[in-house]
Amino acid sequence: LYRAFYQPGPRDERIVRVATPLKDVESVIAAWRWSLVAGLALASVAGLILASLFSRYLSRRFRRLLQFSTQVAGGSYPQDFFLTRGSDEIAVLEQHLNDMSTKIRDNLQQVIDEKDKADSILHCMIEGVLVLDPKGQVVVINDRAKAMFSVPEERDIHGASVLEISRHPEIHRILEEVLRFDFVRYSKEVELDNERWFRVNAVSLKDSRGSSLRSILVFHDITDIK
Repeated sequence: LYRAFYQPGPRDERIVRVATPLKDVESVIAAWRWSLVAGLALASVAGLILASLFSRYLSRRFRRLLQFSTQVAGGSYPQDFFLTRGSDEIAVLEQHLNDMSTKIRDNLQQVIDEKDKADSILHCMIEGVLVLDPKGQVVVINDRAKAMFSVPEERDIHGASVLEISRHPEIHRILEEVLRFDFVRYSKEVELDNERWFRVNAVSLKDSRGSSLRSILVFHDITDIK
């Protein structure tokens, strides 16, 4: 490998020529090449090891998320399911899921308590209570109403039509009036079979847009009064 340098000067000028064997240059290049290859190999191995460790760490945390979602889908709302604390996005998500699970469990318990209270009240009432959806299907019926319509207590008629409870035309007429007309409060006296008299009071529950959600009918047995 040859190289020539021009060297100017105030008195004389000269050209400096240098040379070195190519095998020395090639040996230096080869040494640098092997150093780069070895460095890249070590960096790749280290990167793969770190990536594998980080992948296992993330996989473990995602499995925890999967376990949490499985329990929630099964109706169980665990408390403090994620014990790790951190500042990354997954840790924040885990904390939010912990809070969400706690709130859902508390709200569900409140709903269950309120339902138990409502069931106790309906069970103790001497009036028959019938709650219908806009299609006239039974949503709630208490034991007293079942006795009034001769429905067996063990029979589940949730979602059944009123036709399955009573075929009396007066009941169907009342149901048609309650479901068809817009009213604040409905009251009517009706005579059913066996000279049994009932006073039927009804109210309509509406949503914020004014659409009917439920119709509540209360049957008072006034046969003795009559």
